[in-house]
Amino acid sequence: MSADHLPTDPEEFWNIYLNEHRSVANRWLHVLGTVASWAIFVTAFVIQNYWVILLAPLVGYLFAWTGHLFVEKNKPLTLNAPFRSLKCDYRLTFLTLIGQSPKSNLTVANSEEEESRGD
Repeated sequence: MSADHLPTDPEEFWNIYLNEHRSVANRWLHVLGTVASWAIFVTAFVIQNYWVILLAPLVGYLFAWTGHLFVEKNKPLTLNAPFRSLKCDYRLTFLTLIGQSPKSNLTVANSEEEESRGD
């Protein structure tokens, strides 16, 4: 999907993001990459070697893109919307680390609709 066709609304983009991250394995690779990049960032400040910060995005994207290429077999949204995609990566990581399953608003709306119909 090209950047021209991606929604600007954050919640709509979140729904697309989750659709591109259906596999639990891919989601965990994203979480591992994000946490590893945070750890590298903090380590760079602790050891006062700021060149190490350059490794943070490389490690983070290595995990995430491995998930896309070998697990989901799709193209990362980062290529078309890098900042929105990164924000969603952080949201996915936060929700995962606090034990909540990331859900699309569309999924929630559809399940509420099914419950009201008695499905």
